Amino acid sequence: MHVPNVQPPLPSDYEVHPTHPIHRVPYQLAQFWEHGVRQRAEDKTARLQAERKKQQLKTGSATGLGAGEVPRDLREATKRSPVVRTWVRSLEEPVRQFLASQQAIAETQAVAADEDADSAAEQMDSDDEEIVFVGRNGAMRELKEKKATWKHAHREVSQETVDSGMVFDSFGTDESAAFKRWLTHAISDYYGIQSRSVNLSNPTRRVVYVGLKTSQGILPSRNLPRPMWEVC
Repeated sequence: MHVPNVQPPLPSDYEVHPTHPIHRVPYQLAQFWEHGVRQRAEDKTARLQAERKKQQLKTGSATGLGAGEVPRDLREATKRSPVVRTWVRSLEEPVRQFLASQQAIAETQAVAADEDADSAAEQMDSDDEEIVFVGRNGAMRELKEKKATWKHAHREVSQETVDSGMVFDSFGTDESAAFKRWLTHAISDYYGIQSRSVNLSNPTRRVVYVGLKTSQGILPSRNLPRPMWEVC
């Protein structure tokens, strides 16, 4: 009452109709219209997934097979058996030391290259720097008692296999040996480096080589991710 210019409701005001805007699209153009809408929706979804993956990588909760991501199978195995985290830590710490030393060498070479390009070129090494994880009869308690040490292993053309480098007597021959080798490969994927399994003789054993090709300048990122055993 007492409202100026008041108008009674019309019958159309009581009709049921959508509140969103309606676009009348000809039938011939409908497929092109839907394609554009679908593309925008897919782009938005991909952008949100990328932001979520970036946040997961930052917090260490990312799951996948890429660098900085923990395999889902490893997370599930860690939940079932807490000892898996101990194995991961024992295998991972020397790898981090190896990568830190390689980064220090790369930085030293870069400084030397700035000072004297000729001398830096002579210091280039074409061999592959690798870590050797050798499986023999051993137990985790022996690994804990020993200080984790490693040294460079060079692949040579005149030799079939290289048996020098970092030696771990933690793989063994029991059922967990294959799983520990898989952990080593998962660690190499986590840090974005290469790994492969090789059979050696004299004595017969299964080894895992983890390394990178310095001749091609393949080095992981300067900032190492959080330790894998902390986030798995």
